[in-house]
Amino acid sequence: MQIIDLTHTLEPDMPVYPEDTPPEFPRPCTYETYGFSVTALNMGVHTGTHMDAPFHMLQDGPAVDWFQADYFIGKAMVIDLTGTGRLIAPEHLARLSKQNDLDYVLLRTGWDKHWGTEQYYRDWPELTLLAARVLTGLDLRGVGMDSPSPDPLDSHEYEAHMTLFRAGMVCIENLTNLARIPEGTFTFSCLPLPIRNSDGSPCRAVAMVED
Repeated sequence: MQIIDLTHTLEPDMPVYPEDTPPEFPRPCTYETYGFSVTALNMGVHTGTHMDAPFHMLQDGPAVDWFQADYFIGKAMVIDLTGTGRLIAPEHLARLSKQNDLDYVLLRTGWDKHWGTEQYYRDWPELTLLAARVLTGLDLRGVGMDSPSPDPLDSHEYEAHMTLFRAGMVCIENLTNLARIPEGTFTFSCLPLPIRNSDGSPCRAVAMVED
């Protein structure tokens, strides 16, 4: 089995969503002073590769810790959307009509090539409302993408997020390395930290591909 890491490394000065808090990882305990090292985490739960729970935008939606761990491991497929333009429409998801047993769909737009640049958080590919509705009709647990959000930066309605969340789905954002996954289905894992009543969590996302 091949394990493909789909996760950006967490580090100081990494890109974050506009107006979000840049992460800090201070070491209150060091080898020099205590004989051992302890690193503290100071960051938002939507930093780097992370999972949005419905509670992110639905006050009565499930939070991260409401889900069992096995919910975040399932059968997945990557949809190649590179070259389709900024708007992801229903016709771009047509091949999914032949799949009725998926748990997750990962949208490969190639946007992760901009990671670490100012472009990453500007004008990324977005889901149209109709495309989001198509995804909710597939009985999925969640949708992942190699971009910051299914909605545009200037959105106030967050139509794609809300459509997915109202269907009980989670959203995995800021994935990378989707181009390394071969065609076909594979096992996807995006285990979050079980933070009580949290709207999201960083996750270590991987694809597990049979040789």
